[in-house]
Amino acid sequence: MIFDINADAQCIWSYCPPGSYTDLYEQSVCRRCRSGWYQIRTGQTTCIRYGLGEFCPNAKQLPQLCPARTYADLYEQVKCHSCPKGYYNIQPSATYCTKCLLDVECSNSSISPRPCANGLLSILQVTNLNCIVF
Repeated sequence: MIFDINADAQCIWSYCPPGSYTDLYEQSVCRRCRSGWYQIRTGQTTCIRYGLGEFCPNAKQLPQLCPARTYADLYEQVKCHSCPKGYYNIQPSATYCTKCLLDVECSNSSISPRPCANGLLSILQVTNLNCIVF
């Protein structure tokens, strides 16, 4: 709760809105949640750090899970990282991407790699991993 004095010299008590908090007695200004932290309720004394595999671009909302083909390997990320070329991830809320093997096609980082047909291998090309005759 924060307090202020109105024009009639009366104390006015109010609660900090979502996305902010007050942690000191008789604090007169709400503190905003720092980047990577959130608070969805009013009148709170702390903000909540969101976890690995999550991102939260708005401190007033719940964190979201990183979608497939992305990951969040650090706390307090405001966006998810895309899997680099030659890696994939099919699960939401990932903290890492898995490296594609040489005997699979791995051109889409959001689906499981598919084995190459007999006699084909995959190589890292400029744009993706495709099976080719080698």
